[in-house]
Amino acid sequence: MKTARRRGLLLPASMIASFLASSSAPTPLYATYADRLRSSPITTTTVFGAYAVVVLAALLVLGRASDPADLMRAAHQDVRGAPCTNP
Repeated sequence: MKTARRRGLLLPASMIASFLASSSAPTPLYATYADRLRSSPITTTTVFGAYAVVVLAALLVLGRASDPADLMRAAHQDVRGAPCTNP
């Protein structure tokens, strides 16, 4: 039973990992943009900080906008969408 529960967490865990990895995707581009735009290091730092704040704000706003009933329904279903017999 524990193995089935672990397998059920594999998809959400991989989704979270991919979202976290993709949220840092623009980071290598900041040095390229700074060279092309001839901006100072403080400008790059400000852009990097602003991006982090915007991502955090989007997560907080969109997280609250999700429907709690759908979250509860999803929490009580297995990967196939069938109701869980053992919570």
